[in-house]
Amino acid sequence: MNFADKISQRTNFKVQIHQQGNPYVLPPLIQRNIFYIFQEALTNIEKHAHAQRVDVNMDWQEMGLEIQVVDDGVGYDPALQIPNGHFGLNNMRDRALESNARLSITSQPGHGACLVLYLTYKEIP
Repeated sequence: MNFADKISQRTNFKVQIHQQGNPYVLPPLIQRNIFYIFQEALTNIEKHAHAQRVDVNMDWQEMGLEIQVVDDGVGYDPALQIPNGHFGLNNMRDRALESNARLSITSQPGHGACLVLYLTYKEIP
């Protein structure tokens, strides 16, 4: 998680990474998509959230991998339309779809945000 260390050094938030379970060897395309989703999530937090802390939880379960990225930032209203020229959330959704993974993002003003990516091993393309 070298990217997490680099972003922690240049921003005002600390990234804590927690792992559970036994890692599963994922194909290169899936690894790349997960990395880009993670990178975009941290970049969005850096640009918009004004967070102090970000927790990344990787849970290698028997049937799949669940990754949660939770920040303590200002949050946002997901019902608001994304301004033109901002493609980060759509890019994350496209990469999750390409990986046959489920992506959900929840947030509300004043309460940070939570991104959850779930990949079932048997659904890997």
